[in-house]
Amino acid sequence: MICFRSDGPILRCEGIYYNISRIDKTEALLNNVSFEMRPGEFVLIEGESGVGKTTLMKICAGLLRPLRGEVYWNEYMVFPDPQKDIDRRRGKNIGFIFQRPNLIPHLSAEENISLPAVISGMPKKDIYLTLKEVIEMFQIEKRTWLKQSAGSLSGGEQQRINIARAFICRPKVILGDEILTALDKDLRDQVWPNIKVKCRENSIALVIVTHSQNLSKDRDIDKHFRLRNRKLEKVEILH
Repeated sequence: MICFRSDGPILRCEGIYYNISRIDKTEALLNNVSFEMRPGEFVLIEGESGVGKTTLMKICAGLLRPLRGEVYWNEYMVFPDPQKDIDRRRGKNIGFIFQRPNLIPHLSAEENISLPAVISGMPKKDIYLTLKEVIEMFQIEKRTWLKQSAGSLSGGEQQRINIARAFICRPKVILGDEILTALDKDLRDQVWPNIKVKCRENSIALVIVTHSQNLSKDRDIDKHFRLRNRKLEKVEILH
């Protein structure tokens, strides 16, 4: 388990390079990308579709290895380790909200939310208590579809499960990839404030990547970047 310090960056990317292969050539997608964040900070990264936002989030989560550069979860350098060790550490400390929910269709909504905790070896009693806390936080505790198979749920319902699942292991960092696009306005107005409150109250660092400019007006943003031309540009926060 990673021992996170509260006085330093909880997530740090240094000089990240990543290339993608086309049919007849290799192209640079990320070129010397660096940023860091501390516990409880909210970082927004904007960028048009195809500029590498999802790739950057997967590198931050240890799901993709960069061509060059380093990622640190607090003082732990991620990529020298074998992938199985990275996966074990990520499961206990990093929550990832995918752009597409990636649920297991034959498992119930509750089972999908609990799955990362089960894989990480969390005791059953703690899983039950944390599951109760998470479903109440996202106001889904009275939903009859919690017992239904995930494959039978609507897109908005699946996305709420996707979001709740990221919190089940009480992570130190939440990485979100276009997390609100599958929700209608009413659901966004319910879910988004809950995500921010949960992160602030528990000193969880929150990184959101999006192609939409709607979140750029959010008054809770601590750092704002734009991913463009393979580089990360700092955006002035005006509020």
